Amino acid sequence: MVQLIEEEQVAKWKMEQENRTDRTIYGGYINEDLKQEATGHFYPTKIDGAWTLIDPEGYPYFATGFCIVRQGEDTWIDGREYMFEELPDQNGEFKAHYRKVMSMQPPYGQTSGTTFSFYGMNLQKKYGSDWLKDWGKMATDRFKAWGITSIGAWAEPGLFFGKGAEHKVPYTAFTWTSVYSSKHVKLYDTVPDAFDPLFKTSTVSAIKDQALRYNIHKDPFCFGVYVDNEYKWGNNMASNPLVNAIFDDDVASEKSYAKRHMLVVLEEKYGTIDELNKAWSTSFGSFEELGKPYTGKIPAKDAGLVVTVLSEQYYKIVHDVVEELLPGTMYLGSRNTAWGTPIEVINSATNYVDILSFNNYNIDVQQENFKFEEYDMPMLIGEFCFGATDSGHFSPTTMGVESQQARADAYINYVESALKSEKFVGVHWFQYYDQPILGRSWDGENFNLGFVDIMDQPYMELVEASRYLYDTMYETKFNFVPMTNIKNTQTQINLNVGESIAIDTITTPKNLNADVSYYSTNNYIATVDQFGVVQGVSDGVATIITKNANDVFVKTSTNVTVGDQDDLPSARFQDSAKELVVYTGSTIDLKDYLVLNGLDADNLLWKSSKKSVATVEDGLLSAHNGGRVNVYITESKEKFITDSISIKERSDTTKLTEGSYKLCLLRFFYSERR
Repeated sequence: MVQLIEEEQVAKWKMEQENRTDRTIYGGYINEDLKQEATGHFYPTKIDGAWTLIDPEGYPYFATGFCIVRQGEDTWIDGREYMFEELPDQNGEFKAHYRKVMSMQPPYGQTSGTTFSFYGMNLQKKYGSDWLKDWGKMATDRFKAWGITSIGAWAEPGLFFGKGAEHKVPYTAFTWTSVYSSKHVKLYDTVPDAFDPLFKTSTVSAIKDQALRYNIHKDPFCFGVYVDNEYKWGNNMASNPLVNAIFDDDVASEKSYAKRHMLVVLEEKYGTIDELNKAWSTSFGSFEELGKPYTGKIPAKDAGLVVTVLSEQYYKIVHDVVEELLPGTMYLGSRNTAWGTPIEVINSATNYVDILSFNNYNIDVQQENFKFEEYDMPMLIGEFCFGATDSGHFSPTTMGVESQQARADAYINYVESALKSEKFVGVHWFQYYDQPILGRSWDGENFNLGFVDIMDQPYMELVEASRYLYDTMYETKFNFVPMTNIKNTQTQINLNVGESIAIDTITTPKNLNADVSYYSTNNYIATVDQFGVVQGVSDGVATIITKNANDVFVKTSTNVTVGDQDDLPSARFQDSAKELVVYTGSTIDLKDYLVLNGLDADNLLWKSSKKSVATVEDGLLSAHNGGRVNVYITESKEKFITDSISIKERSDTTKLTEGSYKLCLLRFFYSERR
């Protein structure tokens, strides 16, 4: 009965969605004012300065969807039989859901053993003998009914790849170059030695076997291919495990491809071994001696050079293979982690991928780790999620919330942050169904991640959130007015324990306070709620960071002292300089517009939101190209004291005499977007 009720509801919603006149068959936005060239395939472009995907009919498209739309994950049985009240006969009706495996992280004392997929068994019980096909049909019907516009990584290839015309749901393909059958050298963890000739062989084999065989490049519903996932490039160049592994090799070894190449790179850089010894504080007699296993310190700059060279080779090879074997298919990158990917790798990727992909487990997409200021590329979230423990799971994930409704609220907030970012063209939730309550077999993850549970029953709070987003997402994306500046009227707040006061926050444009977020640097001293109300908790000092929830570069701060404490140092831009206009090609010293209290300008860190528009060093801003840029400062020691200004750069179309350009200390109100 429950199944029948849901099937009827899904059929009704699906028909309503398909009858909409403002959506394409792909889920794109039918708006003639925004229509672009129709090419018969997906591609990225900018509309009014914001990145968006364009669907095959030429209309703007935003991707929402799920990873792991495939046969269910299994859980370990051997050595844990006592944990199960009942198990099916291994030779009985559900024998197909048993497997023999060797996993990365098996239970203690086990190296290989038997696993079982309870989700798979439940699907067979629910959908019958042809359960996989019928489940796939129900899944895509749900996606249409729920307003989900795509399928993310690790979809069931036989069900979805090359079958867009059947399901009419856009999807991404996924391939591994480092599958068990690959023969190329792995340098650290699974990071490939891209200089090993067999790496190209592995890449060609992976693309052919995991993508080309399904003719995804001929399917207009396939909007791109991911290649690989979450490589451990190493984020700390001062001590990088990947770089250390390369130099711990011996070039005398036949398979020491990467190290041999890096010695050539270093010799080209330094010229002589003496110059390298000076930089490295070493005493090598020759570059040949460095070719032997070396475990000493490697300067961060050279470690960064090594990672750059290796990642450039990696992305070039993958790009060239994708371009050759899958013409017209977007290369979606390698799903790097937001928390562990160095800028060297990001910069290499931007030279070759069509869309930068990141897995990002945070409350939103506005994360400094993305290093937005370094590039201007369309971006895609490959994984994000929120979990709770109210469904019976023991762990909520790192992004845990208290309930299913809280998951739904967090989902809306995350997707809307991407829609408002002007950078992200899609977000994929990890994953479609919950993980096994006793953990998936290969690493034990056991989180409440799904839109459906282990019984294939949907969490309706998330379903309603998804339907809401489908109704509103294009209005949000194309009518959103970005906040360009933010100011707290209070630089310093003094409270006693138990007292409270509201921070008065002014935005530019005005009255965008719904997009303001607050957090305290020390909740044991002072807390702050979503409305900016600060509460004194105990004697001490804290700083309240106030920022635009949709732009990491628009922020300011207010210091708080509770009890008998000295005021904290502060840094502020003058009110008259919070919105500046400068001419392209000009320079201006922003330190002239600071109000400092107990701080030295030399101790400030400066950052520009778009280095292609303007760069800033020690407060000296150089304007390069037209556009808007935000500059923010932080105090180099505490890194809590912060403020930002918004700068509009204009090209000067008149001939100016030397030194005659005008710096307009006038408010520049954001011009209306389409």
